[in-house]
Amino acid sequence: MENFVFAFVFLVFGLAVASDLLKEKIPNAMTVVAFLVGIAFQSYSSGISGMLSGLGSALCALVIFGALFRFRWVGGGDVKLMMAVCSFYDPVQALMISAFGIAFGAVTSPLIAILRMGWQPLLITLKRYRMMAAFRTYIAPESSEIAGVRVPYAPALALGWLFYVLQIG
Repeated sequence: MENFVFAFVFLVFGLAVASDLLKEKIPNAMTVVAFLVGIAFQSYSSGISGMLSGLGSALCALVIFGALFRFRWVGGGDVKLMMAVCSFYDPVQALMISAFGIAFGAVTSPLIAILRMGWQPLLITLKRYRMMAAFRTYIAPESSEIAGVRVPYAPALALGWLFYVLQIG
C-alpha cells in the first residue's frame, strides 16, 4: 500500500509542478480528485479512524498553508494541493511534510526568481531590506525586484514531500 501512496502522490506532484511552472496554476479538479482518493485510501486501510486521520491531516495543511495564503506567500492552488497530499498521511506526518515544503521554498523561490529575472532585481531587494533595517519600517517591494515577482511554489512542496518520504518516512 505504501507503494500506491508514493506512486499516486508522486504523480500528483509531477502534474502540479508541471502545471505550476507552465501556467502558474494548479488545477482544482486534480486536487479534488487527489483529496478524495486520499480520504478513500485512509478509509480503506484504517476504517473510520483512518478517514478521520486523513481529514485531520488535510485540516493541518489548511491551517498552515491558509495562513501563508493570507499573507500572499503561497497561492490557493498550493493550499489545496497540500490538503490533498496530506490527506494520505497522519497529522504528524502532514506537519513534517509541510515544514519541509516551506523550508525548501526558502531555497527554490529565490532561485526560480533569479532564473526568471536575473541578478539585478536581487540586488535591489537586498538594498530594500537594508533600508528597512536601517529605518526600522516596512517598505513594500516593487515589481522590478525579486520580492515582487510571483514564483511557483509547487516545486518546493514536492521537494519537501520527497525529502520526507525518502529520508524519514
